[in-house]
Amino acid sequence: MKTTPHRQRGAALLTALIIVTLVVTLAAAMVWQQWRAVQVESAERARMQSGWILQGALDWARLILREDARSGRPTALTEPWATPLAEARLSTFLAADKDRNAEDDGPEAFLSGSISDAQARLNLTNLVDAQGKPSLPDVQAFERLCQTIGIGSDLAARIAAGLRDAQAATGANAPLRPRTLAQLAWLGVDADTIAALEPYATLLPARSPVNVNTAPREVIAAAIKGLDLATAERLVQLRQRDPFKRI
Repeated sequence: MKTTPHRQRGAALLTALIIVTLVVTLAAAMVWQQWRAVQVESAERARMQSGWILQGALDWARLILREDARSGRPTALTEPWATPLAEARLSTFLAADKDRNAEDDGPEAFLSGSISDAQARLNLTNLVDAQGKPSLPDVQAFERLCQTIGIGSDLAARIAAGLRDAQAATGANAPLRPRTLAQLAWLGVDADTIAALEPYATLLPARSPVNVNTAPREVIAAAIKGLDLATAERLVQLRQRDPFKRI
């Protein structure tokens, strides 16, 4: 059987189309792999640079705190550590190529930070004394705080009892002792109550007093028996001009 020139031309055309398709597919795959490699390299570079910037910010915070400790001054909101790091677009630190960053479709990231004094809040660890018994003055202070911020004052006794039981219990089935404010949920405290407490209370590893130079007026009024919010507000105004140096 003879093959006609028409059939030969059709087979040649089909073969050429298949070859072109294969070449285009391979070329597209190579281009995609190259593009993906560039994107992975860019993301890794941005991740490393962001890590360096974050580490630099943490080192700056450590330096500020070391210098503050050496100064011997009372811890107050008038010191350098209390000045927050203003929010800055991360790309302003990483933009070696402005046009490349402008065309980047990735999410924009921002760097910001601040240092806060943990003793500006009421320490719930104080609710239980060294003998493992509820500390009445501290329970009463927490009750006053709860009343001020609109939370049931019975919460103080509940948390004190829960911390006491967790501290005294031993064995495999002993309840875990909360280490953070969020872990008060283990004692049956609901999420809304924990959120309301966050600006005014904390859980530190050991007992600690309230720093009147950094605490909000609600905490000052709770910590000092017989003090009302108006007087606490005046103390806040006074410390802005001249922080308290002694009790």
